[in-house]
Amino acid sequence: MASHPLLNHDVLLAVLDLSQQDDISRFMRTCRFFYNAALPPLLRQTVHLDSDDRLRQFLTFLHVQPHSRCSLLSSLHLDAFYFSESAALDLALALPLMLNLRSLRFDDADYFMSYPPLSTAFAALSSVRHLTMSPIGKYAVGMLLNFQSSLVHAHLDFHAVGFDLSFFDELPHSHLPRYHPAVLLARSIPTLRALTTFQWRMHDHHRPDPSLVYPHMRHLDLDSSHLILTAVFMHAYPNLTHLSYRVQGGEVGPAYNARRAHEFLARHHLNVREQTHNPASTWTRLQEFNGSLLDLYVLGLTCPIDTIRFSSVDEHVPDMLHTALSYARPRSLEFYGWPKDLRCPAPDVCAVFRGEAGSRLESLTFKAGIDRDDRDVDVAAVMEGLLSSLLSSPLRQFKVIVDAHPLVRLPPAVTVAARFSSREDRPQRPPPSFAERCVEAFDVEDYLRRLAAAIPSLRDAVLQVLGPYGRTRKAVLADGEIVFENIRV
Repeated sequence: MASHPLLNHDVLLAVLDLSQQDDISRFMRTCRFFYNAALPPLLRQTVHLDSDDRLRQFLTFLHVQPHSRCSLLSSLHLDAFYFSESAALDLALALPLMLNLRSLRFDDADYFMSYPPLSTAFAALSSVRHLTMSPIGKYAVGMLLNFQSSLVHAHLDFHAVGFDLSFFDELPHSHLPRYHPAVLLARSIPTLRALTTFQWRMHDHHRPDPSLVYPHMRHLDLDSSHLILTAVFMHAYPNLTHLSYRVQGGEVGPAYNARRAHEFLARHHLNVREQTHNPASTWTRLQEFNGSLLDLYVLGLTCPIDTIRFSSVDEHVPDMLHTALSYARPRSLEFYGWPKDLRCPAPDVCAVFRGEAGSRLESLTFKAGIDRDDRDVDVAAVMEGLLSSLLSSPLRQFKVIVDAHPLVRLPPAVTVAARFSSREDRPQRPPPSFAERCVEAFDVEDYLRRLAAAIPSLRDAVLQVLGPYGRTRKAVLADGEIVFENIRV
């Protein structure tokens, strides 16, 4: 039997680098070469611990060569599980040896940090660059206040578990300023590039120390957040390029948000006013926004935004969309729904793209439905209004999907007896509504051809009409040619 592997060592090492942890572990049991060579690729991958037994096994593995093996560990994921005090103490003793730990994730952060030796040991780590913590309570916050690492990416989730109160629910309102993101993560001012949060509550009016400025911060995601002072974040993160923001409770529905309309309007005007009084404070490099129309509106952004992706365009305050887009003047816009209620005068439904709102628009994508409440809508006139509103835009890409399936009124449920009755006795489909007839008669191919002729800059376009009656029509513009498909199911 050969005493050396037949393959070149470099090839074997490359195989190890591409292998999963279970396969690497099997390699280690074959020979001394793999036992030693497999350690770096094994510990470069994320070590996922989801039970006290696995934690004990892992610590036993590390203790064979504690200094060398701990120093190779780069990513640790501690799932939600109950640990024994002895295993927790052993982990706390091993943590100072993990000098190259770069990524750290907790799925039950507050439970782990409730054990003082663990909290102290994790806080003392200085090599972590990527941190994920959920859910965060008072113990996890205590660790963050003493955390010695300078983070590059942080994902911090403050949601409450079950019927428990969240950290902020139990915190007096007057104490909120000391836990603002710009304050709590101050040690990472020179390094932080991306922050994702969930249910992080902030003081309504307090402003952090103006010296807290994060020069390299680029991505900010505030999910389920309260209404914020936009100028505070503009000052703390002046070079932001990507912003996601979702108002807490904003997804509940139109009725709930209508009751809060005055609150949204007041915060919008406050945020706009602060930027107007100090134009130099607004973002100048914002490339992308993700959220709903409501979210962008309450932020009151007055700066251009290259790309906007709306999860919804429901208007809870009159002219929300026109106001938001007139400031943002996006180059690329994506959304679901119609820009305005279809029961508005047809020319006004898509009129928002006229003027400043569409002055930089190069790419437009949206999908909108027509339901039974829209049975009197002149769909063709709405689409003509869309075409005319885009004539002054430098449009290059256009993708619109109109779903008319919900518009069709189905006959009453067919009973078993009716299925075996004569054709004349079966329930008949109600006569088509005005909107159904308009959609059925709408010439998709001709519309796209006229759009391309009216907007010379247009290069790629898709117009698809789904329904009614199981019919799908799709016209595609590519390389100057229009291809049309008409499919009936």
